[in-house]
Amino acid sequence: EPFIDAPCPNRDESYLVESKNLLTYKDWVDKCNITCKTENCDYKTRDVIDFKLHIISEHGEIVEDYCDNNGLEPADPWSESKSIACKLCESKVTNNYPDLENHMKKYHQISGFTYYMENIQN
Repeated sequence: EPFIDAPCPNRDESYLVESKNLLTYKDWVDKCNITCKTENCDYKTRDVIDFKLHIISEHGEIVEDYCDNNGLEPADPWSESKSIACKLCESKVTNNYPDLENHMKKYHQISGFTYYMENIQN
């Protein structure tokens, strides 16, 4: 009997819920600010990937060079940093996507999104 790819009736609703949860996670996880230090540039973001893209596309340099020129660590380009206390181990974790993901994977073997869904959102 041939396999029929019938759509799951709850699939669209499930995608909508997941998308909404990912958006609220992104709002929650990205709390540190990055301000571009290039002269005459007033770019600000909370997303490190957006910042890297900005540096490359607007200023034509890689983030490592930008950080060297501005006295920053590439892993810590934040102009303003906020932290949370991890509810699983009480460690202080910088409240941004890369640091939170790294902490959760390294110490708790879960993603930052799973941590958010199980400990923050509920």
